[in-house]
Amino acid sequence: TRFRELGPKILDLQHRAAKLAAEAKRRGDLRRHELATDVIHKLARLREIH
Repeated sequence: TRFRELGPKILDLQHRAAKLAAEAKRRGDLRRHELATDVIHKLARLREIH
């Protein structure tokens, strides 16, 4: 995969992780919310690199 093509894919993954985080928070699953939030931040860092 070329780096150019990664942008939209990373954004999509961030969007999915945000949905998971919101769902987990709504259910009171703090561990899962924390994990999903961590994924969002890691993906954001990845996007900065590209």
